[in-house]
Amino acid sequence: MCYHIGMRRSFRILAGLLVSVCSLPAQFVAFNDIGPGPGTSSNATLYSLSAPVSGALRNATNGSSLPVSVAVTGSGTVASITGDNPDPGTPAYTVFSSYVDFAGSGTVAYEVAGASAVLTYSFSGLNPAGEYNFQGTAIRGDSSYVNRWTLFEINGAVGFTSRHTSGTLTNGASTPGIAANQVAVNTGWNNSGDLAWWEHIKPSPAGTFTVSSKQYLGTVPGGSSAGTKSYAMSGFRLEEGGVYSGPTNVPVPVQLTNTVPNSINGLKTVVIIMMENHD
Repeated sequence: MCYHIGMRRSFRILAGLLVSVCSLPAQFVAFNDIGPGPGTSSNATLYSLSAPVSGALRNATNGSSLPVSVAVTGSGTVASITGDNPDPGTPAYTVFSSYVDFAGSGTVAYEVAGASAVLTYSFSGLNPAGEYNFQGTAIRGDSSYVNRWTLFEINGAVGFTSRHTSGTLTNGASTPGIAANQVAVNTGWNNSGDLAWWEHIKPSPAGTFTVSSKQYLGTVPGGSSAGTKSYAMSGFRLEEGGVYSGPTNVPVPVQLTNTVPNSINGLKTVVIIMMENHD
């Protein structure tokens, strides 16, 4: 928004002197969770293929509505009620902890199977002159599903750089079927917390771009097939700014475990000493 301020001095209007002051929107971080649970932030949006399917994103810091919107569309998807949170210390845990609950409740993800099934996030209201960064994934669980690979794809942006995490499949000689704007993630056994990750995203002149999810139908290096289905992106993070500025090291929660039967926190014997007439 721009404000035009006319300057006066000693009751005389200085003709021709006009100062134009333009206010720039503050940077933001926004999260969306398809299937919210106890670990979902109250400032995260909940757009999915069930209502609401579109609307304004919210500032993760204060919950205020942003001028940026997202619309969720899909074709051939199947609702899934099974999900899991990333292992502590993984990239997904670091980026999404306290904001997105991948285990959630109800429909926590959508299955995509075959060439026609797809789920798409369409972003609008972005600053065409600005840059953004984006992280997203899905987590079926710490199961043995080694053949549930999803192909995430960014489209409509003028430019971007890829910074996908190490366990993903990207464009290269070993994966000729993956284009430069795509990345494949094993969403069925994502205990490594791998993420689709793009930085320096330059939106279209209309202030838009999209991120879609579909099944990866190629062969995984090492001989594993792509399997019968995969899982669409169930949580994403969008930040205004060319590079990621979030946490890089989230402490792993301390959990006390009882490793010895019939004990208290591992202690088998408790001795109480009563001292008379002493503090």
